[in-house]
Amino acid sequence: MRVAGTAETGSDPRVAIDATGKGLLIWQQPGTADLDDWHTRVWVQRYDAGWQPNTVVMLDDTDIDVSDGAASPSVALNDAGVGVALWLERGAVNPPTDARLWARRFDGTKWLPQEILARGTFEFTPPGPQGAVGADGTIVAAWGQFQATAYQATAARFAPGASGWEVSRSVETKNLAANTNRDWVSPLLGVDGQGNATMLWRQKVDAPSRVVPATSRLLTGRPVWDPDNGIPLRDDSAASVSTIGIGVARSGLALAVWSYGRDTIWASVYR
Repeated sequence: MRVAGTAETGSDPRVAIDATGKGLLIWQQPGTADLDDWHTRVWVQRYDAGWQPNTVVMLDDTDIDVSDGAASPSVALNDAGVGVALWLERGAVNPPTDARLWARRFDGTKWLPQEILARGTFEFTPPGPQGAVGADGTIVAAWGQFQATAYQATAARFAPGASGWEVSRSVETKNLAANTNRDWVSPLLGVDGQGNATMLWRQKVDAPSRVVPATSRLLTGRPVWDPDNGIPLRDDSAASVSTIGIGVARSGLALAVWSYGRDTIWASVYR
């Protein structure tokens, strides 16, 4: 995929599809034809019985400092075609600490105005910020953000009928993860048909130092995630989890999977 007038082909593509077969493709790509231009933008293209001819840039150039670069895009849709796009934008003056997390909702036919969900230091590496949309229209975003001395799993919710996003909050406050690749929290999530969200992330604990798969839930109408700081799905007090994954059904059933970088893959079901 390439946008006319830009320097090169895109990267980091993500895709989502609704129950009617319509979908959205999101990716990042430089915004000009200058081969030395590393200031990326996030673009979206609609699929509706074929790829539609017009691409949409998620953040208008007039609203963004030219020294910034967008990255880590993601997109999610529910069956009815209601969706959300998320991406990160590096700060121009102090990139490590002045980054921004942007969101833009899709009402099924058009994109609504972009909104800033949080500012600070984020995990830019995959999977980056993640969104999920329930059948009732509940949207929940999750990301890794540096809080005080460690990355924490962080989230925000947009409830059906609300005028704006709820204030973002840390799902955990005790993660000991440091600023290294192996300790990134990499939260993933899903939302069921009633608007309940389930999150899975990589949580570091000590004595001995290890990373475990942790989970927590945000119920419809409740203000906080439960349990506070999550619970480990498995902790053998030695090995560290490497990769994680989660799927959440409309019924509320959730399936979490993880591995320790060896041959064995673990799974846990929430009913």
